Amino acid sequence: MEFTHCNASLVESKLIDQLIIKRKALIDTFSQAVSLQIKATKLADEINRDIPTNNAGYIDDFSVVFIQLARALGETSKKRSLPRQSNLVKLSEVQLNAIVTKTVDSNLWEVVFNRLGFFGHMSQEQISLFMNQCRTEPLPFERENIEGTFRNIFENQEKILLDSLLDTVQRLSTSYRSNDTRKFTKKIIIDNALCSFGNTYRLVTHEGLQSLLTLIWRWVLVNKMKVEEDGLRQSGLWHCLNEKVTNSGGDIDELASVFLFDIEFRFFKKRSIHVLLPDGMLNTLNEKLASTKMLYCNE
Repeated sequence: MEFTHCNASLVESKLIDQLIIKRKALIDTFSQAVSLQIKATKLADEINRDIPTNNAGYIDDFSVVFIQLARALGETSKKRSLPRQSNLVKLSEVQLNAIVTKTVDSNLWEVVFNRLGFFGHMSQEQISLFMNQCRTEPLPFERENIEGTFRNIFENQEKILLDSLLDTVQRLSTSYRSNDTRKFTKKIIIDNALCSFGNTYRLVTHEGLQSLLTLIWRWVLVNKMKVEEDGLRQSGLWHCLNEKVTNSGGDIDELASVFLFDIEFRFFKKRSIHVLLPDGMLNTLNEKLASTKMLYCNE
């Protein structure tokens, strides 16, 4: 995958071209499929009305044939409704196409942002806001909107990162405060940094710990957004820590204390992680925070 830099935007031309073409084909194909389903529903309804019911020994409904057909084809979804109980037959072609287009676009934006690593540079609040917009009023997944969105991310990457940090700070321990400002302390406590699966644990993604490590990676260790073959490069710090947890099998006793890039990570069974920063890194981070003038405490 080769990304091109155009007008300060990050666009993977070949991938985007393919997605745009296949998106239109999917919308057209699915709309046609639903139109055929509506036609089939109306035919089944006509058959249901054509057959006299005077001598019926029990009440039946021919449209149950659709449920039986689905089962015969391996579809085992429970509580399937009969076609005439749905809204399909009430939709105009324009309404049908609008619903299909909105649903396809919504899912395309979410999958692209997740697969290409954009979510890894955002806080949970930013992700939730983005996904809510996708589900309510998604932009058409077309070249102009794609390029504009990627360009906005590239040009505003520092603001996105700072907003992510601010979201994260609000949920950190009160030990993060110092006098009338917020600044990094030598030990930062991240609650709920781990999720449990029986007796094993894994890191929680897109939450406080990942936002913090992404900030450290970008501000201290790398200092730029980098694009690789499979999308935006994720924090190498986060990747290394995640790898340590994975290789340990999620055993907290085995992890206990991990050192990466001179940072110590202490793991606790109450699912918290203590991040101990070296003095040099601590000073660099606080100098950068002070220069932003964004993190003043309102209390």
